Amino acid sequence: MPSDLTPTTDRPGIHIAAPDHGTPHAAYACRCGRLRTARGTAKVVALVQDWEHHRPQCSPAPLAPRVPATRTNPTNGKRTTAPAADDGGLF
Repeated sequence: MPSDLTPTTDRPGIHIAAPDHGTPHAAYACRCGRLRTARGTAKVVALVQDWEHHRPQCSPAPLAPRVPATRTNPTNGKRTTAPAADDGGLF
């Protein structure tokens, strides 16, 4: 799994990859420090269920506010700021 997509305790969330002709795999990280990975369809499904079960029960320290990402428009070269993601979603 590419490191820029892998969740960490600093960037909690879940990442699931299901390649067309490969084995599905997933990873999640919680801000409490819990890290899990899975490979194969049944194990990925179980990991997602574990994530959904764990998140509401976990009460770690709150995350620091997220800094909005900036992007450069390839058409005009101008920098734009994307809205910050809320903590309620995945990533």
